[in-house]
Amino acid sequence: MNDPLKELIDFYKKNGYILVAGIFTKEECEKIQLIAEPYFGDGNIYHNIDREQPYFRQMMCDRRIVDTIEMLQGKEVDGLMTQYAYKRPGNTFANQAWNPHQDNAYPQAKDGAFITAHIFLENTDKENGGLYLYPESQNCGLLPFESVYDNELRPGNKTEMPAIKSIDIEVKQGTLLIMHGNMIHGSYANNSDRARPSFHATYISK
Repeated sequence: MNDPLKELIDFYKKNGYILVAGIFTKEECEKIQLIAEPYFGDGNIYHNIDREQPYFRQMMCDRRIVDTIEMLQGKEVDGLMTQYAYKRPGNTFANQAWNPHQDNAYPQAKDGAFITAHIFLENTDKENGGLYLYPESQNCGLLPFESVYDNELRPGNKTEMPAIKSIDIEVKQGTLLIMHGNMIHGSYANNSDRARPSFHATYISK
């Protein structure tokens, strides 16, 4: 293992996430959006799109993503589910901002086995509905939470918050974000005239 890889792994172990710019090219990001377009009317999130469109199963298995995750986990992983989030400006869900939550609140896997990958298909920041993270919050374990789905603008498994400061994620098109399943994170509403499409996949250690 060379030093840059060790630094990446050490950063992930400490902070609970990594960002890798330029994993997917502009052309690839445009192709992904084109293939996803028929699945959206006024919708915002399409769950398990890989079960409808084989191209997204290929993305889930893309070695650029899987190899990076397996390097961080130190073991092989299985893919679990996928999600395509649109956040098209002006649609029904553009103003939706997810509560701070832990993805692992759903499967409740143990020992850091659950992990999430995001691919940002356009430049993403706070204004067009980007994410915010709470670095090192994965060290708090799986926290108590309240399921809030009756509020369309602030949905999610709202977690009990530790005294940790959040950071906003501002990334370029084609960036890969990998998060520990216990990393607390949420998203902003899209108050811009730009879409915020992203592809998500979750994995679990074998």
